[in-house]
Amino acid sequence: MNKRLRNDFILLLGILFIAGILLSFWFFSFKKEGKKAVVYHGDNIILTLDLYKKQRVTVDGDISKVTLEVNYGNVSVVESGCPNQICVHTGEKSKEHDVITCLPNKITIVITGGDSNE
Repeated sequence: MNKRLRNDFILLLGILFIAGILLSFWFFSFKKEGKKAVVYHGDNIILTLDLYKKQRVTVDGDISKVTLEVNYGNVSVVESGCPNQICVHTGEKSKEHDVITCLPNKITIVITGGDSNE
């Protein structure tokens, strides 16, 4: 009887492990690719970028200029005069609702689907 309980426990762990992998795959696969990057300075929209048009743009922040780069559906901050450079180290973003923020400059980049209702 003890061996049967052990085998049942191993089977249960295996099923839970597989279910966890499937749930993780399902969760991460439904995030859509973004089409636009909306750039805010504080609460004001200052720029909307098409993620599929290669470009490099510089915007004025509170303490320095912030340089954004759009490349093949991704957006990133490549230069900023902020002290910790967290926005630069965030890297490229491309999925809907992804956000890059430079707090000292009060610059926020939000990826959207590009629809008018977003």
